[in-house]
Amino acid sequence: MSFLFAAPNIVFTVSLGVLALLLVLEFAGSGLSDMVEGMFPDLDADAPDADDASMPSQFLSWLRSGRVPMLMVFAVFLGVFGAGGLLLQHVVATLFGAPMHVALATLAMLPLSLPLVKMAAAILARMMPRDETAVISREDLVGRIAVIVTGHARKGFPAQAKLRDEFRTTHYVMVEPDEDGIELRQGEEIALMARRGAVYVAKRVAPAQLTHQS
Repeated sequence: MSFLFAAPNIVFTVSLGVLALLLVLEFAGSGLSDMVEGMFPDLDADAPDADDASMPSQFLSWLRSGRVPMLMVFAVFLGVFGAGGLLLQHVVATLFGAPMHVALATLAMLPLSLPLVKMAAAILARMMPRDETAVISREDLVGRIAVIVTGHARKGFPAQAKLRDEFRTTHYVMVEPDEDGIELRQGEEIALMARRGAVYVAKRVAPAQLTHQS
């Protein structure tokens, strides 16, 4: 136990602790996975315009081989980084009598972890069900009704909204109005009008429109 909480190993122990917390939240039905997905644009390394994407987008596309959910990729990274780091420190301590400094061990594990995460993501992608009839793409959310659940949305300052599709899957998305001077407040029902990267342009739902949608 003292090995896990020793100063040279604490960053790896914390990584495994965060992983355990994420698993608890996800199995508790917190909607954390959809929330994380809503923070990122759809990334597809095979898309025609992939070469024009930013470096972070290209890196994420490479890392989430097979379009594995971002939360799953992050969880795999935490597991590989945490467990691998503890193993590395144990081996170094056995061979040289003391583990590496925590900063040096962290710098060593980061490049070692990424190829393993990509490999694990590819394996998980092949294991995941591919029932396309039950999958709603983020583009398909345009035109649907959502409710703002966190914050107030103004142009340039998005807030979080949620909606449930016909497969009873809850989606969390970031929304903002398209015009200055408009504020979409928490609890209001909105229509998703268009998608711009990771943010949806939304407008307040008029009563007649809401009746038609429901």
